[in-house]
Amino acid sequence: MNERDLRYLVSIARTGNLRLAAEQLLISQPALTKSIRRLEEELQATLFHREGRLLELTPEGQLMVRRAQAILGSMDEALREVRDHASGACGHLRIGAAATIMEQVMPKVLERLTTTHPGVTLELAIGMNDVLRRALDAGELDLVVGPTGGGEAFDCQPLVNDTVVVVASTDHPLRSSAPQPEDLVSQGWILPNHTVATRSWLERRLKALGLPPPDVRIEVNSLALMPPLIARTRMLSFMSSRIVGPGQTHQGLTALNLPDLEYRRAFGTLTRKSSYVSAAERAFVAILSDTVGAAAID
Repeated sequence: MNERDLRYLVSIARTGNLRLAAEQLLISQPALTKSIRRLEEELQATLFHREGRLLELTPEGQLMVRRAQAILGSMDEALREVRDHASGACGHLRIGAAATIMEQVMPKVLERLTTTHPGVTLELAIGMNDVLRRALDAGELDLVVGPTGGGEAFDCQPLVNDTVVVVASTDHPLRSSAPQPEDLVSQGWILPNHTVATRSWLERRLKALGLPPPDVRIEVNSLALMPPLIARTRMLSFMSSRIVGPGQTHQGLTALNLPDLEYRRAFGTLTRKSSYVSAAERAFVAILSDTVGAAAID
């Protein structure tokens, strides 16, 4: 069993098609077929079966692909570590964060990073927290910037505390009153999907207070869409207190005074358990730590 065969296996599993895998790998289909047969003979197991033009993994194939991904990930991290020490290169970083973090925090961080560490190369991924965590766990990202709560499966480094509050437009009727949690029952909401931690917390808290879940009129898959929608409607949302009030990036928003519905959390960085931390990653986290405390976070 060799590294090349493992990489071919993962590529075929990802595409489900020999022709596409061969095109991506820049090799011939017979060479791929020979590689898979070599693996199957060594393992004494069938890894794929055909469904029309597609190749589907057998249970044994699924197991082997998971093992291959772990082995290749460890090999890649070992190569990065040795190259960092041997050449002093800063390396390559794959970073994931929510759109508002990318908008409000990353420009300052990356300006400093690229000035002080010009050898760094970067890939930036924007997405919801649950999507980014799955990509981190799969080895598609090196680091995620976001809430650290519920991150027991990762190595977390909290950087700043944050409070999530019920948010409305500045002309919302509840702003001028002293609202109670039960006043929210009749309100429409703009929220992310159920898998996002802030929405899950809000639903659990309302249930604990004996109230029904929020009446979600608009569900979004991008947090960046929420502030302008809230500012232009009479709907409520649940967002960081750092984005509301005078002088903030998003105008026309206010936090409702509802102490029973304030969710305190920590923001920071998440990496895979016991993964190698490169010089570039350490530099990024140090600059981020200096920058994030003064920035608005969503």
